[in-house]
Amino acid sequence: MNWKRVETLIGADVDRVASMASDAGAALAALTEKIRAEAQTVEAARAALGERLDAIPAEIASQQALVVKCDAIIAKAEGDGRPDLAAAARAKKAGAEAQASALEAERMEAEADVVRAEEAVARLHDKADEVGARLEALGV
Repeated sequence: MNWKRVETLIGADVDRVASMASDAGAALAALTEKIRAEAQTVEAARAALGERLDAIPAEIASQQALVVKCDAIIAKAEGDGRPDLAAAARAKKAGAEAQASALEAERMEAEADVVRAEEAVARLHDKADEVGARLEALGV
């Protein structure tokens, strides 16, 4: 997601855009289209984030199940006097724990990005309304 572009569009000075253009109506109409297109892009990104958020809990559960399985393998290997198997299971367990932690961090980041996207869409719609009002004031 290009947050800089989103913020630039949200922060656009409508009066300045109108005053600097040779055809204020055309410039504002183009700005409106850019804002609406960016809102659709952000909404699509938000939907993709939502899908990813839906998948993460199952992936975390899978890694946690692997940790439990590794614990059982470690206990059996130690009971059987197989330090080589216990060491391999510990390594696999560490990898699963690291993956679960990484997934949890991804989940938290994705949740924050969803909130940011929702706020950005609302602000983009507000900006589009502002530009539309300016166009109406120009009689376009």
